[in-house]
Amino acid sequence: MFLRLPPQALLGRQSAARRLGFGVLRPAGIHVVLPPEVARPRIPGVVVHHEVLPVTAPVLVRGVPCVPPAHCAIDLARTVRRADALPVLDAVLRAGLCDMDELLAEVARHQALRGVRQARELVPLADARAECRQESQLRLVLIDGKLPPPEPQIWVTDSTASSVTGSTSAIASGGSVWSTTAFRTSIATGYARS
Repeated sequence: MFLRLPPQALLGRQSAARRLGFGVLRPAGIHVVLPPEVARPRIPGVVVHHEVLPVTAPVLVRGVPCVPPAHCAIDLARTVRRADALPVLDAVLRAGLCDMDELLAEVARHQALRGVRQARELVPLADARAECRQESQLRLVLIDGKLPPPEPQIWVTDSTASSVTGSTSAIASGGSVWSTTAFRTSIATGYARS
């Protein structure tokens, strides 16, 4: 496919995120970025974005040129819906492809672009401890609801101080931890608090 694209083409947005290892959004087509002065090729299945900001250091991933991780994450954080933007930021941090300082520097580079306000608001909320898209989305719902920010990845124990295993959903608030797995287990064994 890259043989049919101009030499300046880089994999971008959802496609680059997936190739780089933090793809939490399913790409609709193959997303590539080009400088604004390069004509937009018409190739079925390829979504072309003219990139106003120069890509400073393209990354080669298994032979495919991609935008750098921080640049890709901020592009997505400013262009996708809010509920999808935070999972992208969490995922790039979790993958260890950039750190918070790099995200903050990149969002500053995007200062005049459409959607940068959303990205600027979400970058400080990003957390590498979030393990899935839904966890990031739940955290955002709680924060938007003016609740205290939840602590991701809390170890939940039962009354014997044994770690609860299996799929566990937990929300920590005001010193209390509510675990759906521990609660179901305590009800099943007759030890539910009243």
